[in-house]
Amino acid sequence: MTDRPPPVPESDYSPVELAVSAQSLPPMRAVRPWYRQDWLILVGLWLAIAIADGLWLLNDQAPPAWDQGEHLTRALNFWRVLQQPKWLNPDWWTTLWRQSPGYRAPLVYLATVPIFNILGRGFDQAVVVNTLFAGLLMGILYGLGRSLFDRTTGLWVAGLSLTIPMLYALRLDYLLDLGLVTAVTATFASLTGWRGAKPAARWGWAIAAGLGVGLSILAKPTAVLFLVVPFGWIALESILTRPRWQHLMQWGLAAVAAWVVCGPWIQTNWLTILTNSQSNNANWIAPELVPDSLRSVLSYYVRMLPRLVTYTLLIAGILGGVVGVLLTRLRGRTLSIHTGSLRWKWAWLSSFLLGSYGMLTLLHNKDPRHIAPAVPILVLVLIRGLTLLPSPGGRWLRWGSAGLMAGWMVAAVLPGTPPPASRLMRTLYPGSPWPHTAVVDTITTQAPYLRSTLGVIPNTAQVNPLTFDFYGAAQDFRVCSRELGLSPDFVAMDARSVPWMLTKTGDQSPTTETKLTLSELVSQSPEFEVMQTWPLPDGSTLSLHHQAEPPVEVAPSDQVTATVTLTAVTLPPGAAPGQTIPVTYELLGPWDALRHGLLVLSWQPAGVDGSSTSWIHDHGIGLGQLLAQPGEGPAGSFTVIERLGMVLPETLTPGPYKLRAEYLDRRTGTAQPLVVPQVALVIDPATTPVTAPEPDLVGVLHRLSQGLSRGEIDPVFATVGRINQYDPIQDYLPQAELAMAHRLTQSSDPLPWLYTQVMAQVLQQDAKGAIATLEQLTTLTPDNIYPWLYKGFVHLYAWQPRLAESALDRAAAIEGTLPELQILRAVAALQQLNPWRTWQYLRQSSLLG
Repeated sequence: MTDRPPPVPESDYSPVELAVSAQSLPPMRAVRPWYRQDWLILVGLWLAIAIADGLWLLNDQAPPAWDQGEHLTRALNFWRVLQQPKWLNPDWWTTLWRQSPGYRAPLVYLATVPIFNILGRGFDQAVVVNTLFAGLLMGILYGLGRSLFDRTTGLWVAGLSLTIPMLYALRLDYLLDLGLVTAVTATFASLTGWRGAKPAARWGWAIAAGLGVGLSILAKPTAVLFLVVPFGWIALESILTRPRWQHLMQWGLAAVAAWVVCGPWIQTNWLTILTNSQSNNANWIAPELVPDSLRSVLSYYVRMLPRLVTYTLLIAGILGGVVGVLLTRLRGRTLSIHTGSLRWKWAWLSSFLLGSYGMLTLLHNKDPRHIAPAVPILVLVLIRGLTLLPSPGGRWLRWGSAGLMAGWMVAAVLPGTPPPASRLMRTLYPGSPWPHTAVVDTITTQAPYLRSTLGVIPNTAQVNPLTFDFYGAAQDFRVCSRELGLSPDFVAMDARSVPWMLTKTGDQSPTTETKLTLSELVSQSPEFEVMQTWPLPDGSTLSLHHQAEPPVEVAPSDQVTATVTLTAVTLPPGAAPGQTIPVTYELLGPWDALRHGLLVLSWQPAGVDGSSTSWIHDHGIGLGQLLAQPGEGPAGSFTVIERLGMVLPETLTPGPYKLRAEYLDRRTGTAQPLVVPQVALVIDPATTPVTAPEPDLVGVLHRLSQGLSRGEIDPVFATVGRINQYDPIQDYLPQAELAMAHRLTQSSDPLPWLYTQVMAQVLQQDAKGAIATLEQLTTLTPDNIYPWLYKGFVHLYAWQPRLAESALDRAAAIEGTLPELQILRAVAALQQLNPWRTWQYLRQSSLLG
């Protein structure tokens, strides 16, 4: 970087005046060679920092922490979907966007996929995407600084952006924020370009701003908080200046461009975006914040400024700017020709910074990382202060500040230096590697044919469910990790439902009595055995536990068979109504038939023939946990052993019952009867209960779904949140849907199967399928209000407000006073852009008090 200005033609104006008016002047030929030199400087700086970052990553042995682990897993999910693209298939696009269903938007994940393809899948490889974002940010800041002020400002703000604590902390970690920072800054730069462009060029800048908005939302929906004030300014400017109709068309085109970029993701996930945004980090309070103190709340981000940009830049930028302006005035140099333009530029920058500060201050959650998108513009303002101070003092101040900031950056990221008091900074850890990969390898070696679920009880930065979930996904998604011990009511169920458990001695980090109870239960239970232990770098010990009799076991078989056979069914000879009893199924068959197979199991009175069913025990073979490929095992047939719990209805008539079984192919939907070994169950109310495994998840869903006809939906969602932890990919939902669809072809009483089917479809976000099932339910039970309410809700989810309104009108004709009905009608009115009717329905719902 240099302080020497580029050569310019002779002019009556001062260099400062020329810089101020540069945005309204055409490019001058004499300046063009400096563009090439400037970009060489910027590329050289970027390459230097890229090499330094690469060396840092090669020496860092720390595993990703909580948020980083979740982001990495999501990036791998996008990578997997994009390995087999189907660009013209709408269902494929829906699947793609559902990989990021909450407010954590997919831009950074999508940008990481090419890096995974080139460099491989890993933590260090994923962080490389931030080096690319840093380079883009440098170019944007250079252009913004040059267009608003001068070349020197552009070079310095681009170069020093590499040494800003907030930005290099984000650059060396895998979070969404640097992508968000880059997208928001690019959008602001596009708006700035529109304001200074000639009428013909404004079309391009408007489209660029629209694309920037779309990318910003696709980086994180909170981006809109930083863009509200700039777009408000632009709206006023477009209205107050001519040609107004042209401005309207430009911003209409920008809105279309924004929707093309982010609309499909929003349309697919709008409900989960809203709900997850409300609940995320709701209980976290920054340690520097006193929630009950208005002064503390309003001043929080001001107090964070030294952490964001360093005291050096704050003091030097303010000091340089003040002294530079005073010296200019003392020397009698005026800015009379372009004073108005200069004031508007400062007002424009200030509006962005103050607007961002105000919006972020209004939010309940506060963290230095949240205001990161405003940091580049703040740095631009401070760098402008540095460049206002004339040489030689200005040169010394600029280079001295740069040296101090670079030195602090090096010290901050190397080991032995206490990190800044910020949640996002991490220092280099060159010590012994943590055993995450070894844990996953042990599981896949012991269960080579299964997709396994690992329950992680500790919750430290290095040993937590999100981190292990990433390492399991990195090995072909063969191990999924989940957090357990969230409720004292579920401790026993957690221990019985997950075959692999991880415990740790010493520090457990944020923990609860429930987690400690679960850890003690797993460590002392005879139902678990310790498979392996690892000493950890923090001096504690990590232990991997495995159930002695897991729910599913798979082994190669010497027998050869072309079809699936049910070779054994083991269960107690008798049971009482309402009890849960242990059942063991043993199946034999070729791998593909087993993996794609579903058992349709019907229990009926022993003396009854036909399709009469007293209760069911449908489930996927191996609970859907069999891998796509059998690994390197011997060719031929395999044996699958399932140890499940079966819940008996409380209304069973005493007597003997028999089993009828069918094999259902999940690929084709075709079924074939299975020969059932000699087995019978006698129902006797006097039978003593026996210990049983946890029930299968399809059965749990089926029993809960029967309450939908009475509006009992809360128990469903209260339970689904827990059982989803036991089946991380929720394969039990398509199992239930397919089994119910098969039963509907045979049954004269379809209602029980329809309610289970629609619940499975709703939980899979299959609006089209759920609407078709609800059509059948409303036809069969037209006087039941609840199917009409469900139908209205699903239409709203699919953004079909008129169809929703029609269903809700039918519900209102049955019972028009339900508060839930009025809330749904309010949403339908809002989707139709009718605020008055929305307000009326909300008042009737009592939601407003």
